[in-house]
Amino acid sequence: MGGAGGAAADNAERLASMVDQMRTGKAELSTLKGQEDDLTAQNESSLKEVAAYQSSFGQLESEKKAKLENSPVIKDAKRRLKSADDMVEEWNSHYAKDRVGPLPEATYNEGLRRKGQIEHVVVAIRTDVQHSLENFQRTEIAPIEATQARQQKAIEALTARIKANFATWEKLKARSDALEKKLQALRTSLVGECTAASTIESLKYCSSVGWDNMRKDLPPLTKILPPFGASANP
Repeated sequence: MGGAGGAAADNAERLASMVDQMRTGKAELSTLKGQEDDLTAQNESSLKEVAAYQSSFGQLESEKKAKLENSPVIKDAKRRLKSADDMVEEWNSHYAKDRVGPLPEATYNEGLRRKGQIEHVVVAIRTDVQHSLENFQRTEIAPIEATQARQQKAIEALTARIKANFATWEKLKARSDALEKKLQALRTSLVGECTAASTIESLKYCSSVGWDNMRKDLPPLTKILPPFGASANP
């Protein structure tokens, strides 16, 4: 009798320990899964933000391209620069020594005089065009590029956050996978213990994990109840 009673007591203690480990493990697993879900939700939200920034960045790039291609300022600048270049080319065609060979003195003197006049006009045109383009860049293009720079910085920050979250998620996933295997092993051991359980003290622990003494397995571990109260009849 004493031997049987001791075995029953040992069985009850093992069951109590297993149920306690499963209950503790289940709580930890729930926490880990919750943290994984939170990180997944954060990354999904961040990915949507990145997509929105990228879409806006592309729209601004198209707007900038259209301004550069269609702006009257740009077209006028190109026209005026060409006129300046044409003046220089016209002078070279008449007075440049490397094109027409040695020049007569009168032609040479005329070339010098016209060169001074042309240089003055050409420099004035190019300087004025440069100022116009700088103003266009400052007022029309720079604001777009400043917005794009902020968007790119936000994209980089979001991308870094996504990578960091994923790295943390992978660690949590490894822990939760290992814990699930441990709980499965405990569940398997508990099946054997509950199959052999014969005392009310032992069965109260089996009942807390869904064991009904009729089936040879355990239901999915979704909720572990406190062991029901049991005592010998008076």
